[in-house]
Amino acid sequence: MSIKPQTRHFMRTLHTKKEFPQVPLYPVLKAKELLIADNRRRHFLSKIHGYTGLDQIALYQVLYETALSCFAELIQAMPYQFGSVPGGLLDYSLEHAVIGLKHYHETAGKAFSPQYAYALFTAFLFEKADKAFNQQATMICDEEGAFVADWQPFEGNMIEKGNYYKLRRLSDSYSLSKSVVPLMVRQCMPEPGFNWIAQDSQLFSMWLAYLMGEKDKAGSIAQKAELTHNLIAELAKKERLAALKVNVTYPVQTKLGEDFAQWLNQGLEAGRIPVNTEDAYIYVSEDNELFLEERIFADFCSKYSANTNWAMLAKQFSKLGFTNKSISETLTLDQVRVNSKENVLKNQNNFFNVGAQQHLARMLKGLIVKRPHLFLNKSPSVCATLSFATLSDKEISEMWQEILLSLSHSASDWAKKHTSPNLFVSGPYTNSF
Repeated sequence: MSIKPQTRHFMRTLHTKKEFPQVPLYPVLKAKELLIADNRRRHFLSKIHGYTGLDQIALYQVLYETALSCFAELIQAMPYQFGSVPGGLLDYSLEHAVIGLKHYHETAGKAFSPQYAYALFTAFLFEKADKAFNQQATMICDEEGAFVADWQPFEGNMIEKGNYYKLRRLSDSYSLSKSVVPLMVRQCMPEPGFNWIAQDSQLFSMWLAYLMGEKDKAGSIAQKAELTHNLIAELAKKERLAALKVNVTYPVQTKLGEDFAQWLNQGLEAGRIPVNTEDAYIYVSEDNELFLEERIFADFCSKYSANTNWAMLAKQFSKLGFTNKSISETLTLDQVRVNSKENVLKNQNNFFNVGAQQHLARMLKGLIVKRPHLFLNKSPSVCATLSFATLSDKEISEMWQEILLSLSHSASDWAKKHTSPNLFVSGPYTNSF
């Protein structure tokens, strides 16, 4: 069923071409690329061994280098805050861990403990690990920016999953508490290192408290963390860790789809785009799924894009991982019946309302968005009486038969109530108009 693209009143004020912020595609990197990609970073990290109090290089490699490599490959080049500089989270963690360890080594004197030094280093290194998944989702992508799979940090690093990834902002409701940080630490730390810290119950208790954000229970570790933060703020740039250089890209193959997702987010958040109304192109079901009618893609192209091919836009959007569509060369739109138990979906000519006593329905073509929270800052209001039913060609044919039968019965009932019995005759008839 083809629906001719139209322009509704909510688009009339949105008439200028505009550029939307680009969504970066990050490369998946190995530990060496993340840690020692240039001489300044290599020189900064090469000093760690001298601060540990460990004479055996093999033991240092097991305890420190294993933790560093695993942590780096886990969080990759994620920014410290969503949308900020790539690599910021890794650089912050490395800098605090190394400078904190150095300061302890230089000031502890005879009280220096290699065990305490290791606890301090790992506490500072992993402290912000929750930023890798709190309030953002990570999607493994191909080189064109198309969705491949979701990534969860508890599954391990991304290296075996794919070559690229994108980050999607999530609302505060998707945040986890810092109590999950020790789970990530246990995943990354070598077993001998974890057990070494656990041998001292008091140290282990402070270490866990610090990782879970309970600074008031973290004792001397929390005190040294504050001191380290102040030290870093006073250091000259040449004394600090050189920033990680990351070659992020912005694939043109999915740019139109990304622009559309941002436009939807902005329009829905500002209330410019109606939902679940007579004029809407967007419906939100009781399951919090979005249905985007095909005409909304045509409207976006006519107002915001030099590319007027709305089918290409719909195809690009479907590749971003928000819908249930798989990556393919062709795009098949969802054909759905939008059901409502209340009169919230009036068709312009009330065609579908005739004789529909139990429910109202509209047959529409478009895309069902299964995971709108991945690109919407604020979810639209859910209509508790609305649901989508994906239809096959056979079901569409059967639905039309039901509608026509309902129309026939309604017309017959109306005729019986409003027509003289002498004028209502049965039998064959011809269409005279």
